[in-house]
Amino acid sequence: MSSTSREEVLVPLAVGGDRAAFGALVTPHLTDLTRLCRRVAGPALADDCVQDTLLLALLRLQSLREPGLFENWLRGIAIRVCRRTR
Repeated sequence: MSSTSREEVLVPLAVGGDRAAFGALVTPHLTDLTRLCRRVAGPALADDCVQDTLLLALLRLQSLREPGLFENWLRGIAIRVCRRTR
């Protein structure tokens, strides 16, 4: 299954409250997300930024119009969280 079709399946499930689907959606991106948060917010704040990013993503997932853009959407949230946290 390609990442786009995978996201197209998982996003609606996660929006519907399926926590396992949300976990499956974000897990492949955690390493890169952590790396991004370390680079933008610094090592001391990175873990908190990742946690805040995931919470905001869960709360705002219904606003994602194109599931195939999930990774970019998630990175955008992370950058905003890191900048606000610094």
